[in-house]
Amino acid sequence: MAGSPGSPGIRLTPRESQVLHLIAGGETNQSIASELGLSVRTVERHAANLYLKIGVEGPAARAAAANYAFRHALGPEQDTLAVLHQNPPRRR
Repeated sequence: MAGSPGSPGIRLTPRESQVLHLIAGGETNQSIASELGLSVRTVERHAANLYLKIGVEGPAARAAAANYAFRHALGPEQDTLAVLHQNPPRRR
């Protein structure tokens, strides 16, 4: 599996990348589980694995992971940027 953009040494699985993206979007583990069709326990396990891989821990791990996602262009703002790039606003 290739490393994440901007972090060649860190290798997140596709599912860990999805979970990180949703965490960065402010989603709860319950809403992530519902969206991905997983159990909350499975989401918690993916989150724990990605926290370990990116080197965050403790009570602020979720916020630190979201910060990591934004710094490495893995957050939900990329969704908006991709849409704007594909469909730029018309100039009048």
